Amino acid sequence: MITLKDISDSCGVGISTISRVLSGDRTRKIRKETEQLVIKTASDLGYFREKKLKIHANEKEVKIAGLFLSDHESILTPFFSEVFVGIKDQINVISEYMNINYRVLSLYDTNFEKELAEFSPDIAIILGRVKKPVLSFVQKHVPNLVYAGLNPIGSMDEVICEAKEGIADAVKYLAGKGYERIGYIGPLNDSEIQNEHRFTGYLAGLGEAMKSYDETLVMNSYLDASNGYAAARALFDHARPDAVVCANDSVAIGVLKFIGQENIRVAVTGFDNVELSSFTSPSLTTFDVPKRDLGRLAVICALDRMKTPRSINVRIELPYKMIIRDSTERRDD
Repeated sequence: MITLKDISDSCGVGISTISRVLSGDRTRKIRKETEQLVIKTASDLGYFREKKLKIHANEKEVKIAGLFLSDHESILTPFFSEVFVGIKDQINVISEYMNINYRVLSLYDTNFEKELAEFSPDIAIILGRVKKPVLSFVQKHVPNLVYAGLNPIGSMDEVICEAKEGIADAVKYLAGKGYERIGYIGPLNDSEIQNEHRFTGYLAGLGEAMKSYDETLVMNSYLDASNGYAAARALFDHARPDAVVCANDSVAIGVLKFIGQENIRVAVTGFDNVELSSFTSPSLTTFDVPKRDLGRLAVICALDRMKTPRSINVRIELPYKMIIRDSTERRDD
């Protein structure tokens, strides 16, 4: 076991100074060169490695679950894979001083409920649109929950980037560019889903832009490219919007493929700025979301609730940023 005396003998600095450096005590001034020497010597001798092992041996294991609860999306989709990178990055940071057991559980798994009950996490981070019965089950089995995503879930801590407001901003932007018949492709409000508000944002944007609602310009769709493509075909079979607001980039990519094949001129916007959105033809106007920060801050928020129980729920709102590209440029005859 490496002691303070071992470090002192190795670098020639007094034990009391070494103690202050390693404990973070700054009540007395310590020269920067001395501080760097102590830290390097301690590191070279393996002091920090032993300290980490000691902490992990003495601390209770903290079990953290990443819960993907959507029944029509995957943790491998571009948006959620980035959020999971943020979660993993933060867990790697806290693993330096906490004993962490991390697992990812998905509603896709046939034994999801059994696996969640058996794992019995101290903390869970919810991702994806969730049906109310599933949410109720999770709330009964996990004491500390936080949601990370684009649509507020309510009744728990949340880290969100508000898609409802972003969709409203997309409508207003298109109206400001002179587009008159602004449609929408994406999920409609569903009483079974706890967290889906993008269509509400579309309606709010129409109201703020002084545009009347036309149900013939709206098409329900799941949040993937194949359904976006099919919804665009169904929409343009009976209507001719001059702009379409899509619920996310995946839907918009499907829409762009359809209108490109059919040589239809229509402005298109997405939401979340996945990597592929800048490579579509035309490149997609969208809203950038700090996806990794959603995951990273969700871990921090959940740990805070576990360590300091509180009676109020906390919401952290991250900003989005509009990325204007070619898909909304006017191409009038």
